Amino acid sequence: MTRAKKIAVLNELQRLRVEVAGLRRRRSEVLSGAASASISSGAGSKSYSNWTPAQFDAEIARLLGEIAVLERSLAGRPALVIGHATIRRA
Repeated sequence: MTRAKKIAVLNELQRLRVEVAGLRRRRSEVLSGAASASISSGAGSKSYSNWTPAQFDAEIARLLGEIAVLERSLAGRPALVIGHATIRRA
């Protein structure tokens, strides 16, 4: 991975982590009774009107999946491991 690519991946990781932290805070606010939430970041502003906690959970899980893929690429591993099998001959 080139230096420029690594820097781009690190910047994207930071952005995603900030977004996950914001979603977790907003989820907590919704659980406390707020009807809507919004997040402002360097990438713009997003509004989450009438989201259920489950919808926040799903979006957080999706973003954590993206983070995992990027972290694996930084470590030089494949982006996704589908499964592992051992085959032995008799």
